[in-house]
Amino acid sequence: AWRASLSPGAVAMLHLLRARRELESGDPSAYLAGLAAALRATEQAGDARRACAVRAELGEGYLLLGAWTHAEPALRQSLAAADSLGLPGTAVRALVPLSAVLALAGDADGARRAALRAVEVDEAGHGRRLAGLAHTQLARIELGAGHAEEAVQVAQRASELLAPALPARAVALSVLSSALLAARDLDQALRVARQAVELVDTLFGIDDGETGVRLCEAVALDARGENEGARAALGMTMARLQERANRIRDAGWRNTYLRGVPDHARTLALAAAWGMSPPSSRVAPL
Repeated sequence: AWRASLSPGAVAMLHLLRARRELESGDPSAYLAGLAAALRATEQAGDARRACAVRAELGEGYLLLGAWTHAEPALRQSLAAADSLGLPGTAVRALVPLSAVLALAGDADGARRAALRAVEVDEAGHGRRLAGLAHTQLARIELGAGHAEEAVQVAQRASELLAPALPARAVALSVLSSALLAARDLDQALRVARQAVELVDTLFGIDDGETGVRLCEAVALDARGENEGARAALGMTMARLQERANRIRDAGWRNTYLRGVPDHARTLALAAAWGMSPPSSRVAPL
């Protein structure tokens, strides 16, 4: 009843604040539901600019849960609106996850075009964080294409841009570690991986990308033949993944989170290959 006294714009902000609180509490499925409610209220309020931004965040929310086929329409709609309304920052916010979605869908050329367009934010000066996120994604694209040296350079730039944004910097460092590993610089790959993990530990975890950060340390240790250390690192990765998955109240979304996010699926597959059991029965075997 109290909502009847609020404007649609105020209701939208309330839903958005509650959604982000759910993300902080560790349930990205509740975050997604809150974003959907915020988008409906924002559209009811007729606020096209805010609706564009919320739709980009909704696409990111789908990607965070591993539902990338649902993410693409939201991100494309946000990008089209951002271009129409002249919102370059929001356009980049849609382009970075859209590039990731296209890569997952096997559209390497589309993923590269989206990432390269997003990187233009660095030159246009719309913000170091956005530029850093764009460079991180471009580094992933270069790495996926087998361009290890280029990936190293772009990931290094990403980590520099993201120096003030510690959670995103940790992810950029993990991508840099993977690129160094592909370039066969095993010692430096491990040093950078440990730097990323230490940063995550300092932050007591991060909402998006923690599994990938921890996984890169296990992979780097394994590449150096440090089997015990690699298994210990993978065990920690599994335990943290388990902890995060258990916070997702919706069982269907929990399964999507475990299977649809590439780093999560890779962690489970590597654990199975190494004969390591999930820490509890709530993470079902592949």
